Amino acid sequence: MKTIPVLIVTLFINLTSFAQDAARNWTVQLTAEVNEDPASITLNWLENENAIPTTYDVYRKVKGESGWGGSITSLPAETLTYTDETVEEGVSYEYFLQLRQGGTIYGWGYINSGINVELPANRGDLLVIVDETFEASLATEINTLIQDLYTDGWMVYVAYMDPLSYPDEIKDEIILIDELLPNLTALYLLGNIPVPYSGDLYPDAHDNHIGAWLRMYITRI
Repeated sequence: MKTIPVLIVTLFINLTSFAQDAARNWTVQLTAEVNEDPASITLNWLENENAIPTTYDVYRKVKGESGWGGSITSLPAETLTYTDETVEEGVSYEYFLQLRQGGTIYGWGYINSGINVELPANRGDLLVIVDETFEASLATEINTLIQDLYTDGWMVYVAYMDPLSYPDEIKDEIILIDELLPNLTALYLLGNIPVPYSGDLYPDAHDNHIGAWLRMYITRI
């Protein structure tokens, strides 16, 4: 069975400010800046309002390698930047930050960066499933997105679907398109596309959907 990575972009979900803040405090929001001479990558991140954690642990690996190994540095929680001066030009690096107190992790962040990394000419086929309620109102923005993805090396296939569809209907459509596109390697969901969720946490602080998230808890505008 082929595994397809998924990027989900959700529009206009009605959440309280409390839920948004609670979820944000479980993340480390990262950006990266590169310098060619001398070669370095500087990570910057937003301050986390979670008052308990005391350190940021920084991990790094070459993109495509498995396992993070040990952290390359540990920084006090008030630190909001780190410069990695042990990088090489042309190498793509993945960074992983943990905001933690002892053995307890309170936030995560990931970013991929590199200096003059060669882009692949063809990343494969990418399926973009769009909430059909935005087909007309966001036509210009959707076309810009498709062009950006194409420029980034993707062959883009777009499907518009009803946001009131059930997750198994979305899955059936994906399977059908996957059979038509043998080089399909990624999936991009744009809008309020229903998907099944699983896990054992509730980062938005709503304890009524610990574990599997049910479609009934999504409030649509």
